[in-house]
Amino acid sequence: MSCYTSCSAPSQCGANSICSAGTCQKCGSGQTVCSNGCYTTSTDAGHCGSSCQVCSGSTPSCVSGACTCRQKDGANILTNPGFDGSLTGWVFTGVSYSANDAEGCSKSGSAAILSLGPNFSQCVTSGFNTNFPYTFGFLYKSVPGGGLGTCDTSFYANTRCDNTDYLDGGTAQVNSDGTTWVAGTVTGTVPAGTLSISVHCSGPAGSGYHDQLYFSQSISSPKF
Repeated sequence: MSCYTSCSAPSQCGANSICSAGTCQKCGSGQTVCSNGCYTTSTDAGHCGSSCQVCSGSTPSCVSGACTCRQKDGANILTNPGFDGSLTGWVFTGVSYSANDAEGCSKSGSAAILSLGPNFSQCVTSGFNTNFPYTFGFLYKSVPGGGLGTCDTSFYANTRCDNTDYLDGGTAQVNSDGTTWVAGTVTGTVPAGTLSISVHCSGPAGSGYHDQLYFSQSISSPKF
């Protein structure tokens, strides 16, 4: 039996090594061989997990070796704002979960309002600062034929998002041609005395899908 002095394939190299320019090179710490390259398979969306999977979607993500959809920004205080597999975290009436995801990720979807009247909301009681600017936003796509989508944010001087202690709020209404996701945005300042914030979406003049909601007070990254 003889040892290789050069290589033409990773199979001719030792464990967790690749063949590069005719010589064997060991992958760095935390990296794994995929085909004949070294990749950090715990986070690389193009080489994710033990099978070196290519994750789906227009902004794919790999977390701990598993394909996921785009992760929300750390400054976004909403729960499940991208509807990753369900409507968990939201209170809804007449709204259904849809696999129609804004970025085409197979593990995520959107909140579907497919008739007049349905709505969904979330009441937040922590993670925000009063007397400080905020940005609230969302993506909306109507059903074919077009239609309006509306989302609003409201501030309350109680921890229940109860209208009896309403302080202030803002609304964004956007129109979609039925094929394109359109962004809606509300900006302002969280009023003094705010103890809870409600984000709420409906389809008062059209039916469609809402996705990637965010409420952020981050000046550098006010986005999903």
